[in-house]
Order: sequence, then structure tokens, then C-alpha cells
Amino acid sequence: VENEKEFLYKELINIKVKYLKTHTNFILINMEQDSSTVVKELLHRGIIVRPLKNYNLNSFFRLTVGLHEQNVKFINALKEILK
Repeated sequence: VENEKEFLYKELINIKVKYLKTHTNFILINMEQDSSTVVKELLHRGIIVRPLKNYNLNSFFRLTVGLHEQNVKFINALKEILK
């Protein structure tokens, strides 16, 4: 999990997406705007993340750190969505 978190941190920095570092197995990602469109687009691509609107964190979603191939799929999907 630690290695994959570092991979995700580096990739998120490369695409200029903000996040909160964590000591857990998930990362809070900040889209700096309402994250619902990104969450829906990820779901459409088979990637499940958890929106944080219920906590009044409308711009954030929670990503559970997965296996490397799952994390690569997430990063590629996010890059595509943000184009």
C-alpha cells in the first residue's frame, strides 16, 4: 500500500491534482470544484470512488489504494476526464 500511495502521489502531482497525504489505505483527492462529474465519469469507466459531499467536502472524493494495475487505470482515466 505504501509503495502504491507514493506512485499515486507522484502521478497526481504530475497532472496537478491536489490531494491529502494519509497514513491510511485511501487518499482524499481535491478537484477544487464540485467533484460529482469526475466521480460519475470514473464510475462510467468502472472505477468506484467515494464522494465526500455528506461531509461538506464537495470538491473531494476518496480513493482506496489498489493494486498497481488498478491505480494505473485510475490515473489514466482521470487524465482522460480532465482533458
